[in-house]
Amino acid sequence: MSTLEHSARRIAAVSAAVLFVPAAPAAAATVVRVIDGDTVKVREDGKVRTVDLAGVNAPEPGACAGPEARRGLGRLLPAGAHVRLQRDTDAPARARYVLRGDRLVNAAVLRQGLARPEDTGELSKRAALEAAAQEAQQQRKGIWKSCEAVPTPSPTPAPSPAPPTGGPEAIQRARTDLADRMFIKITSTSILNSSEARLHLCRDGYSALDISWSNDASGGSGTSRTEGSWEVVSAEYTATTATARVRLFNGDGETFRTFFAQGQRVSIDGVDQTQVASSDLCAVRTGG
Repeated sequence: MSTLEHSARRIAAVSAAVLFVPAAPAAAATVVRVIDGDTVKVREDGKVRTVDLAGVNAPEPGACAGPEARRGLGRLLPAGAHVRLQRDTDAPARARYVLRGDRLVNAAVLRQGLARPEDTGELSKRAALEAAAQEAQQQRKGIWKSCEAVPTPSPTPAPSPAPPTGGPEAIQRARTDLADRMFIKITSTSILNSSEARLHLCRDGYSALDISWSNDASGGSGTSRTEGSWEVVSAEYTATTATARVRLFNGDGETFRTFFAQGQRVSIDGVDQTQVASSDLCAVRTGG
């Protein structure tokens, strides 16, 4: 047998051995609670431990879609759920594949757009994780839609290279700039406590203020929505700034908010917004 043939057979034998290496055994555990979008506490062999989802990077509680990621994982892994934990030697020490029944939760999180893939290069389930993330990205699910970067230049009230202008034309311009936008403000008072406010201003005059909050210390969370209408009552554009006074009203009364834009900075009543994006709620209402 030639040296070349011997080497080829040896490589083939090694490859076959690698292909048929049995998967790491899965340990049984019970979910105690979800901490954030990619971390969960489980009880295994009578001890509570913290487990990260291998190959998954979800937004932090105070970041865009962080509360949604935590709630989404909570639906996939409710307290008391029986799961199996599988180790991957190429993943960090406390990272695991989490299986609930036949479902790989790591891939389910990515497929729903609740997180992005992370450090999947050498993971044994790399193909499944990356395919799940690609599916969510192509269908613009979750973070792939709601956490997209604000376009440049900003489509919100934008500076104009013109002298100061006001009056009816400025009001109409401000209404066009604000319509179908979503203004997001995320507040995190601690690593365990966060809230997110989303103000939607739709082109048909509908407005909605959605507020969600979560407290990991108590395990509590909640959401609320205040609906009404909106209109621009005054506006002014300069060469570098835009200001709009907006009236929000419903059956319970009215309130006035001041929108201000300068470059990429957008504030409401002096409070900088975390993000400004197209409103998914308005798109549903108008069929956009």
